[in-house]
Amino acid sequence: VDGSTGWPMLAGNMFFLAACNIMGAFVCYVLEQAARSAFSYTRALSEQRQLSERLLRNVLPRGVARRLKLRSGIVADAHPDVTILFADIVDFTSYAAAVAPAQLVRLLDQVFTCFDRLAQTHGLDKIKTIGDAYMVAGGLHARGLDHVRAVAEMALDMLDAVGTFDPGNG
Repeated sequence: VDGSTGWPMLAGNMFFLAACNIMGAFVCYVLEQAARSAFSYTRALSEQRQLSERLLRNVLPRGVARRLKLRSGIVADAHPDVTILFADIVDFTSYAAAVAPAQLVRLLDQVFTCFDRLAQTHGLDKIKTIGDAYMVAGGLHARGLDHVRAVAEMALDMLDAVGTFDPGNG
């Protein structure tokens, strides 16, 4: 190869190599952006699933929520004889508006912790707490228990117990 044709060929090869490097860098950039996007999407999806799980556990009993996730169709249990107790704190809305949030949360925690102990003592199943509402059931799992009497006794014990709380101190 003489000197007159070597330089243009060398320049052409260098241009080709530079173009390949630029194209490679562009492809790497696009792939990295796609990987970052996929990672962000997967992370957001995981966070939404966790939120959905928490909401499901807060709304439904654990066994029902588990069955609902595993299959479609009817997932509720049938219980021929059950006693339900709903308890609600009188004038809670006006009380909640008048106290600091931390004081309100402390009071609810004390009341519901006490109610949970009472439910356990009476052999009843706590179903849910929503705001200031408390729900307990008898006859779901404990066979042979006079669940009507147990729920009535718990209701009376709840009335006695709430008289011991000082709403001013939470």
